Amino acid sequence: MKYILSVLGFFFMSGSALAAQCIAENASYEMATSREARLTLEKRAEPAGYSDLEITVRAEGNPNRFSFYLTASNGYGNYYAIADDEAVSESGMIVFFFRQQGERLASYEDLPASGSPAPDAIFLPMLGSGLWYGTNGTDNPVMIPTEIWYLTGCK
Repeated sequence: MKYILSVLGFFFMSGSALAAQCIAENASYEMATSREARLTLEKRAEPAGYSDLEITVRAEGNPNRFSFYLTASNGYGNYYAIADDEAVSESGMIVFFFRQQGERLASYEDLPASGSPAPDAIFLPMLGSGLWYGTNGTDNPVMIPTEIWYLTGCK
């Protein structure tokens, strides 16, 4: 009986509970409808922006690792992911971080940094087109749908 309850408890554990147990630099994410790519937050060797983390994306069938450093605007307060490869994006891509609040997603108030709890979800609306146009014409063009990435694991 204890075993069954512990298994059920595991299955019903929310993403928010996972985020509370996972520090940002160990977090990995997948899209709800596609398992063809993985997004991770990793500690950057040399911080280049307001955060010491970077977003990395790996797509199935493509050997490349695409990395983006995290920064913030000096004005309104948006967060941006800046591609290390200018072919992917010459300017920053706006990025949204979310935490689970009940059945809804709420904005993550701070730019994630190492040691902080992992966001429950990440949304980069321009990621798919940036990767597509940045890799189109190569042997391995990357096609990623425009979706929210949800926390699925912790290293």
